[in-house]
Amino acid sequence: MLFKTSLKSLVLSAIFLAVYLPLHGSNALPPISWSDVAGWKHIPPASASFPDNGQWFAYWYSPNKGDSELILRQTTAGSQLAKTWEIGETAGNARTSIVFNADASFLGFVKFPAGKAKEKASRDNRPQNKLVLVDLDDLEEKTFDNLKGFSFSKKHPAWVAIHLTTPRQGQGNDAARGADLLLYHTTRKTTFNIGNVSDYAFNVSGDWLAYLIDATGMAGNGIFLRNMNTGEILSMETGKARYTNLRWTEEGDALVALKALKDDDYEDDLHHVVALRKQRRGGFEKIVVDPSGLDGFPEGMTISPNRPPSWTKDLTRIDFGIHQAAMKQGKQPKDTSGTDEAAPSGKPGEKPDLVIWHWEDPRLQSVQQVRRRSDENQNYLSVFHVDNKRFVRLADEAVSVVIAPEKGRFAIGYDNKPYELLGSLSGVNYRDIYKIDLQTAEKSMILEQHRIAAGNPVSPDGNYMVYFEEGHYFVYHLETDEIINVTENIPTSFVNKRNDVNVEYPPTASWGWTSDSRSLILTDNYDVWRVDYNGRNAVNLTVNGEQNAWIYQSRIRIEDREDGIDLSKPMFIRMMDDNTKQTGIARIDRGRPGAKILLMEDAIFSGLSKIAETDLYSFVRQTPQEAPNYYLARGVELENIQKLTDVYPEQNELAWSPGQRLLEFVSDKGDTLQAALYLPAGYEEGKSYPTVVYIYERLTQNLNSYARPSFPGGGFNRSIYTSNGYAVLMPDIVYKLNDPGMSAVWCVLPALDAAIETGIADADNVAIHGHSWGGYQTSHLITQTNRFKAAVAGAPLTNMISMYSLIYWNTGGANQAIFESSQGRFTSGYWDNWEAYKRNSPVFYAANVQTPLLLMHNDKDGAVDFTQGIEYYNTLRRLKKPVIMLQYEGENHGLRKLPNQADYAMRMMEFLDHYLKGAEAPAWLLDGVPLLEMEKHLEDRPRVFE
Repeated sequence: MLFKTSLKSLVLSAIFLAVYLPLHGSNALPPISWSDVAGWKHIPPASASFPDNGQWFAYWYSPNKGDSELILRQTTAGSQLAKTWEIGETAGNARTSIVFNADASFLGFVKFPAGKAKEKASRDNRPQNKLVLVDLDDLEEKTFDNLKGFSFSKKHPAWVAIHLTTPRQGQGNDAARGADLLLYHTTRKTTFNIGNVSDYAFNVSGDWLAYLIDATGMAGNGIFLRNMNTGEILSMETGKARYTNLRWTEEGDALVALKALKDDDYEDDLHHVVALRKQRRGGFEKIVVDPSGLDGFPEGMTISPNRPPSWTKDLTRIDFGIHQAAMKQGKQPKDTSGTDEAAPSGKPGEKPDLVIWHWEDPRLQSVQQVRRRSDENQNYLSVFHVDNKRFVRLADEAVSVVIAPEKGRFAIGYDNKPYELLGSLSGVNYRDIYKIDLQTAEKSMILEQHRIAAGNPVSPDGNYMVYFEEGHYFVYHLETDEIINVTENIPTSFVNKRNDVNVEYPPTASWGWTSDSRSLILTDNYDVWRVDYNGRNAVNLTVNGEQNAWIYQSRIRIEDREDGIDLSKPMFIRMMDDNTKQTGIARIDRGRPGAKILLMEDAIFSGLSKIAETDLYSFVRQTPQEAPNYYLARGVELENIQKLTDVYPEQNELAWSPGQRLLEFVSDKGDTLQAALYLPAGYEEGKSYPTVVYIYERLTQNLNSYARPSFPGGGFNRSIYTSNGYAVLMPDIVYKLNDPGMSAVWCVLPALDAAIETGIADADNVAIHGHSWGGYQTSHLITQTNRFKAAVAGAPLTNMISMYSLIYWNTGGANQAIFESSQGRFTSGYWDNWEAYKRNSPVFYAANVQTPLLLMHNDKDGAVDFTQGIEYYNTLRRLKKPVIMLQYEGENHGLRKLPNQADYAMRMMEFLDHYLKGAEAPAWLLDGVPLLEMEKHLEDRPRVFE
C-alpha cells in the first residue's frame, strides 16, 4: 500500500465531502486529491527502448513515489502487452538499464531494490541490483544477482557481459577494484567467468571484448582482449599498475586506457596512456605514451586522469590532458617564507580559518569555493602524433581552454583571463580566441575581446571557424586568415528579437556545419537558412516561416553519431505556430528549399527517433488532456501512426480540465501578447470561476503541454488546481530595460482583464503565484494593485538594491552579473540607476500591500538569498500586513525532499481555498504554530504517503 490508511489520512476524504460535493454535486467526477498524487504513473523521459528490428517496446512505468514496473509490448500485434515486471525504485540511466540484443531474441533489464527495502537496509548491507534476461521467444527469465552493469555483443548477440558488484577488499585508493565479469551465452546457457575485472567494453561491432584487470596486490593487472569470434584472449599490457579510463573509438578499430604507476617522490600516481589500434594484417599495435620518454614534456607534470584520453577518427593522434604532479612532503623545496609558530590560544602548528576577499580577485572567493574540485582537476590538452611520435602541448596557463578538431591543422584556444574580473562584475564575458598549430603549438590570436561564440564553431574538415559579432555571422579561414561576413547580404535579421535582456545583438541559433564543410545551417527568428562558407549563396530552406508566423525551433538529431549535418539525409525540425501555439514536426529533403509539415496540431511532440534497421520512427505526443504517450510511424512521411501506450488511464476517473484557450491582449506599453487560460474541470459556459494567475516570463509556448499531477519543488501544479475547480491563467511577460517588476505589472493586469472578459475568470476571486523570478514579480504586483484576493510568492527577490550585491551561492557568483546582463534587465548598478532599482523593489512599496501573502523561502536557498524573504516578511509584519512565511530547513531554491514538497503544495491550496473559495481556514493560517508545538502540529497533519 502506498497510502496511509490511518484516521489522519481520512481527513482528506472529509475535506472532499465537506467542500467539493456541495459545490459540484454527487454526479461529478471527484477532483484530484493529494492522496492521488503519489501513485500517479508516467513513463520517465528517455526510459523507453526498441530493438533494432522495432518489433518490441519496453519502458519504465513509474509513480511519483514508489516502485516502478517494466512493461514489455509487441509492436507487431497492435502494441499488445507481453509482460509486466515489478522492478523496484528505479535510478540511473534507463538507456543502460533496458537493452535488447542485436537480433531481438533477448531483453535485458535491471531490477532495482524496492524503495522500502532500501529505506530499511543498513549502510553496510544495502540491497543490490539484479539483471533479468528474458527470452523473447517464450518470455522465460534468468536472473543474476549483485549487478553492476551489463551489455550485449552486437555481432554475437547470444553473448552478454555481466559485471558484478565489487566485493569489499579493504579501503583506500590502493584497494582492489576488480570484480567478476560473467560472459553468459543465452543459447547454450553457459557462463564463462573472468575475475578481478574493473572495467570492460565491447567494440561497436561486438567482435572484441576489452577488459581491465584490477586485483589484490596488482597481481596480473593489465589490459586484455577477448576475440568473440574465436574465444582467444590476448594479453595486451600487464604491470604492477592500475588501469582505468577504457574507451573504444566509435568505429571500434582502436582503444585507449590510462596506466597509473606509484612513484616514491609523488603524492599522486603518475600516468601513461596505453593505446591499441587494429592493423590491416590483423592483430593490434600497442602505443604507450610515457612522459619520461617524450621530448618537450613539461618537467614536474604527468598525464592527467581527469581527462579521458581519446583517439582521433583517422587514428593518427591521441588526445589527453596533463597536469602538475604533486610531490610528497620532504621532496619539495623547503618554504622559508613563513613560520610554524601557533597563535597563543591555538595548538602547535594550528592555522587560522581564514578566507581573504580581495577587490582585484578575478573570481570571487565564493566562486573559487564552488569550483574548487574543477580547479583541482585542471589539466591542459595535449596531443601525441602517433606516426612521428611527437608530443605537443596545446593548452597552457595562458590559454587553458583548447578544442582540437578531428581534422585540419589548427586547434582553437580561448582565454578569458584579461576579462574575467569584468565578467564577474557585469556579466559581460569576453575572451580572446587563438588558433594553435597542432604540430608545433604555435599560437596566434585571431579574435580579440570577443563576446558571443557560435555552437559547433569549427567545420568538420577543420578549415573554417564560424563566429557571431554585431548581428552577423562570420567565417574565419584558419589557413589564410581571411574573414567573410556570410550574412550581410541576406534579407533577414540574425538578432534574436525575443531576447529582451540587456545584451547587444543577441544571436539567433546556429545549428552548425554541414558534413561537407561547405555550408552553415543558421536560423533567423522564424526560418532556417543554408549559408555557404564563402557567403556567396544563401537559401531559405523553410521558405514560409516568417510569412506564416511559424517558428522552426530546432533540428531533431536522428543519428547518434554524426560529423556535421548530412544534407543528403532528411532533416527533421521541431516547429511552432507562433499565433496558435500549435506545434509539429517538419522535414527538409536534400538541403533543398521547402519544408514539408508532417505533424501539426494542438499538441507537443518530442523524442522523434529512428529505429535502427527499419523505416520506423517513434515519437512522444502530449496534450493538456493526454499524458505523454509513445507512438510509432512508418517512413520519413511519418505515416500509419500507431499509438503504443495509454499512460495512466485512471485519470479518466477523476475531474480534469476540458480544455484551454489562447487569449490575446495588449500590454500597457503597447505590446501584443498572449496568455494561456486553462478551464476548470466541469466548466460550464457563462459561469465564472476562482482563478490562479501563474507567472514567470513567456509561458504560452507550453500551451499544449501536459501537467502531470505531482508535488513540484515550487508547490504549484496546474492540473491539480483545474481539477479542483480553479481556472489557471498563464500570461506572457515581456520586459523593458530598467523595469523588470513594472514590466510584469504592465503585462499581467491587461492579461487578467482579457481573462475576465471571457467570463471564465471571476474578477472577485483571483490569486497570483510565482516562484523565484515569478515570486519576485508576484511580490511586486501586490504593491502596485489590489486586484488579487491572495498571493503566493516562492523564493522571491524583494529588494533589488540589496539583492544586487548578494551572492548566488549555487554558483558562487555575485548577482551583479545577473542584474546587468541577464534576467535582472538593468543597465547598470544601483548607484547610477537608483530610481529604477527602487521602483522595482517590492520592499519599498510594502506599505501599499493589502493582499494576504503566503511566502516560501528556505534558509539554504543558493539562488535567491534567504535574507530577501526575511526582509520582505519583516517589513510587512512591521506594517501589520497579513503575511505568513514558510521556511523548509536545509532546503535550497526549490524543494527536493518529497515530504516538504507535499507539505508546501497542500498549504498553498489550503491558503487559496480559504481566500478564493471561502473554505474554513486551518489553524496554522489563522494563528501560526509556535516552535515548541511544531512537532505535534506536523504529526496531526494529513499524510498522503508513507
